[in-house]
Amino acid sequence: MKNAKVYIIAAVLMTFMISSIADAKWWIFGQSNEEVSINYLYINKVSFEEGGPKIVIYKETLPDGMIVINGKASAKKGKIGAVRVTTNNKEKWEDAKFSDNGAFEYIFRPEQGKEYVILVEVTDTAGKTNDAEATRKEVAISDQNITALIRETLDKMIEAYRNEDAGRFMSFVSEDFAGDATNLDRAIRKDFSAFDNIDLRYSLNNVASGAKGMIFVSLNFNRSVISARDGMNYTDRGVTEFVFQLGSVKVYSMKNPLIFGLSDAANVATGTVQSATNESILVLDESGNAETMPFNDAIAFINGEDTGGGSEVESGSVTLTQRGVFPVDFDTLTVSTGGTQAEAGLNPVAGDVGPKCAFPDPMIIFKSGVKWSDLGSGSIDSITEVPDQSGYSSADDTDIVEDEIYALYLTDGKYALIRVSSSTFLPGILCTTPSSIVLEYKYQPDGSRNF
Repeated sequence: MKNAKVYIIAAVLMTFMISSIADAKWWIFGQSNEEVSINYLYINKVSFEEGGPKIVIYKETLPDGMIVINGKASAKKGKIGAVRVTTNNKEKWEDAKFSDNGAFEYIFRPEQGKEYVILVEVTDTAGKTNDAEATRKEVAISDQNITALIRETLDKMIEAYRNEDAGRFMSFVSEDFAGDATNLDRAIRKDFSAFDNIDLRYSLNNVASGAKGMIFVSLNFNRSVISARDGMNYTDRGVTEFVFQLGSVKVYSMKNPLIFGLSDAANVATGTVQSATNESILVLDESGNAETMPFNDAIAFINGEDTGGGSEVESGSVTLTQRGVFPVDFDTLTVSTGGTQAEAGLNPVAGDVGPKCAFPDPMIIFKSGVKWSDLGSGSIDSITEVPDQSGYSSADDTDIVEDEIYALYLTDGKYALIRVSSSTFLPGILCTTPSSIVLEYKYQPDGSRNF
């Protein structure tokens, strides 16, 4: 009887284990009750939240004829395990590409005249999903040339803004402007007092039609101005969005980062474009003083939030020495800490930058992955902003030249500056050791290009 009871218990346990095999992942991860959410979601660079449940995308704006859906998801507990997209109202789901940080992308080629019902489903590693219905978007493709009308209006607005013609500028703004047309009129007039030599350029990312005759526009911009206060040149660039009303094609709303009305951005802008490509942007304080700030700090400043004073630029000066050639023995600098370390080998291992005896000229050598750009000679304190890293060199080394300034893009994704203030290295076949350079450096810990 005792053995029979044992067999019955074992059978029950075995049945339970077999029935649980399909759900084994719950034993690994534990089923989560935490929310899975989508931080931002775009269709051809226009946010899903714009345009209502139905939009029209114009064929001429499609990059290579494709629709690109991208966004970023997060799970309060665990990680993102899968992202799926349907373009036919859940009849068929397809996997989107996604990365460990939750960023995802799905691309498909639409057919003209066909309508698509798009939903995005995100699942975390515990099996919890987002509310896919909240992402529902009905999309139609049109071959109408609405882009030309939008471009014409933007060109005329920019021309009036450059010429400080407030009356003409406001003729392209709707009386129902969401940020209050009076606020915008007042703000652009203050812009005229704050800026000289306004140079504003743009390129359209996408134009889409939404409900009630609204046209939603995403664009890239590049801006250069001279501050009337301090006479300095300020530049920024980013991605922003407009909403236009059809008919006479007038602006209904604008988002941060603004290209018009910076003097009262808090009351002019209706929302913020959260884009990974937005770097430092230009802001104005109440007195008309200009400044470029890291994107998140700038938005906090516009909204009147405490940014905590931002991150201070770290700076210093170090002497880096090469003591021997056989074996190689030299110092390198880790710019983020200001620390130096002795190295052995042909290239820096731990540090970001160091000196090397070489023929016909001694060299500055860089850690693998560090990119650099030669900014010419002068004072390191004269550099207030470094170029974007996209134009930097990834070559291993460059000549040691006194007074030369180099912008660095480090492996931690931050920017730095270095300047050779003096050097005892001599050109020639034979190395004279010990030889050294004195290196001034600056490091921007907040990730911006501002110094």
